[in-house]
Amino acid sequence: MNSKWEFTNLEEMLNLTTGKFPYATIDEGIKSVFQDRLIKAEMLKDKLQLHKEMIGLEIGSGPGFYAFYLSDHLKKLYCCDISSAYLKFAKKICIEKSNLEFKLINTFKFDFLADASLDFCFSTSVFIHLNYYDVFWYLNELKRVLKLGAIFYFDIVTMENIISYHQIKFKEMAISYRDNPSSEKNLLNYLSKDAIGILSQKCGFEVVEMQDLEGLFKTCIILRKVS
Repeated sequence: MNSKWEFTNLEEMLNLTTGKFPYATIDEGIKSVFQDRLIKAEMLKDKLQLHKEMIGLEIGSGPGFYAFYLSDHLKKLYCCDISSAYLKFAKKICIEKSNLEFKLINTFKFDFLADASLDFCFSTSVFIHLNYYDVFWYLNELKRVLKLGAIFYFDIVTMENIISYHQIKFKEMAISYRDNPSSEKNLLNYLSKDAIGILSQKCGFEVVEMQDLEGLFKTCIILRKVS
């Protein structure tokens, strides 16, 4: 995996994190994104049913805002990302959180984790950029590291989103891909809920929930490891 998610300053970081930079100042932008992530982290805490004895993994920890909040509600969280710049920023944000461990990854493997060692995994705004092959290999590795019955929360954008919201966005990204095919990993990758359900079952998971997130134009998925 060649990371397209490196940055050299905070404005670039905000652009990567939000898709744009609509804030008056950088400080305002960071504060706004941080507060937004805290609200969503509370939802994640409930979805994952976190408690102090749980050990988990975040795929694509980004600036570390989710980890900052969730660290107070679990035993340990491994935070992995393909961007060394994001990890560097997150470590500064979470410097006082002793139960967080940050890992740089460049494959679909979590070599730092033992078999059946995790109680949960989550990933937000990451799988929206992935294709079916990416999803397949991540699910296979998660099957290895998750305990039986553990859950995985992630979100995707679907083909239905193109009709309901993303028509202009899709055309813009299609042009970007035509002009620069190597930009694929930065673009949204539209998937099918039915196909993800079938792929999940093939990889040893059952679908617990698929819910369209109103106002966010994404679909959240919760899987449970069953084999």
